[in-house]
Amino acid sequence: MASAVRAVPTGFHTITPSIVCKDAARALTVGGKSWEECAKPIVNSDRATEKEHNLNALVALNAWLEKEAITEVFQPPSANLASPGGYVTVKLEPTFGCARQGHRFIIHTWNSQTLTLSRKVAGCRIHLIQQHLCAGDFADCIPAILDVRKRELFSARAVPPLTAALVSSELAWADSFFKTFSKAA
Repeated sequence: MASAVRAVPTGFHTITPSIVCKDAARALTVGGKSWEECAKPIVNSDRATEKEHNLNALVALNAWLEKEAITEVFQPPSANLASPGGYVTVKLEPTFGCARQGHRFIIHTWNSQTLTLSRKVAGCRIHLIQQHLCAGDFADCIPAILDVRKRELFSARAVPPLTAALVSSELAWADSFFKTFSKAA
């Protein structure tokens, strides 16, 4: 008798739970749906750990929105950014935009159970959003990342010095790596 093949090997996870949570967050903010409506896809998940984690994230996001008295939200811009050599594409797709404390923000949400969002890592994503999405109708926006679990907002004001050089260097390194790998293949 043939043994069943697992679609996702033991010890590995799919990105589906992250997408479900991001979709729920978008529906809660930009979509204007109730918390209960947004939670349905998460509640219907058959993966207990991910269900609990994502429900906690949605509760935390809702609490942050209420604490900050966020009432004005908007659909943020999105874009794909190619590295200089074209070997790497970075998808810039913030979760929502909002008005907060008299300013407009473009907010990317971070929801991780185990990884801590450092100022340097947040700074890299914020730099990319600022350079590629805060333009045109969104030129007045402040890019930010909301660590949903900690309810902490990292904004462009917190970007460490030399972040632009770090991002350029990392993209150049990735291009070099994939260029070398593609020649070897």
